[in-house]
Amino acid sequence: MVQPLAPRQIIGVDYSGAIADDSTWMTTAILRHRALEVKDCERITRETLTRRLLDLCADSDNADAVVAMDFPFGVPMAFAEEFNAPGAMTAMWVATANAFTANPNFVSAMRKDLGNERRFNRFTNLLRQWDRMHFGKVAYSPLKVANPQMFPMTFHGMNMLHTLWNQTDCRVPPLNDNGRTGPRLLEVMPGVLLSSFCVPHIGYKGRGNDQPSRQVRNYILNGLVTIPELALGIPNHLYEQCLTSHDCLDSVIAAIGAALWSMDETMFHRPDNHHDHAVLVSAQQEGCIYGLSRTLGSNHALPLPR
Repeated sequence: MVQPLAPRQIIGVDYSGAIADDSTWMTTAILRHRALEVKDCERITRETLTRRLLDLCADSDNADAVVAMDFPFGVPMAFAEEFNAPGAMTAMWVATANAFTANPNFVSAMRKDLGNERRFNRFTNLLRQWDRMHFGKVAYSPLKVANPQMFPMTFHGMNMLHTLWNQTDCRVPPLNDNGRTGPRLLEVMPGVLLSSFCVPHIGYKGRGNDQPSRQVRNYILNGLVTIPELALGIPNHLYEQCLTSHDCLDSVIAAIGAALWSMDETMFHRPDNHHDHAVLVSAQQEGCIYGLSRTLGSNHALPLPR
């Protein structure tokens, strides 16, 4: 008989690298056995997110918490070597933090270089090995500078990971725990998760009440609340918030990914479970998206608008 899980903190983050720093969304929820109750969805700054996660990781009661975040935790090895930070992705976090210390405008300057200097052009569409193996049709390069612009998000995110890794006991798959016992920080991509939920993973990225994308978001939400493996509860005002903002919806999707991992991480493609140890080593150097290894739910939401 499977024992019910104790209530667990679940957080989903749609991270933003925007210069204005006003577009990061954080969903907080509680997982009770197989029921995920969404408590809040907030639009916050990167600094506020870092502070909240530091507090979460500092509380020993949250050791079983899972935080799923939508940004690349690392970069392709070829670029890490260009950046003089080969090895585990933690080396890239250190190099990034040092770059920010030396120049607070590092991302803007580096983004300009990446887009215009021949030295960097070959990296802008480069996928990490794990992402190419499993999610090549959906994933983006962590260094992409066109829409969507992944590059600033990647480096701001790695800077935050450096802080969390050095100041807390957090665990970051696929890195070895090495005695760490804190909450798990998980890299996810909403599009990858949606592709396993029998709902569209494209067509929902519109602003405000743009009707076509709003209708697709409604279709997605109707699918998410009927996934048999997870009972999802979203208060009406937050449901409406997800309909209005695709970024808010992405943070909820990330939270669903965190909850599913907390319930049973064997549902996911995992480099530590790959038959080739070199694949795990590569993922520990570059980072990797965690996506489901099977389809959940069935395609019985409301008819998709034409």
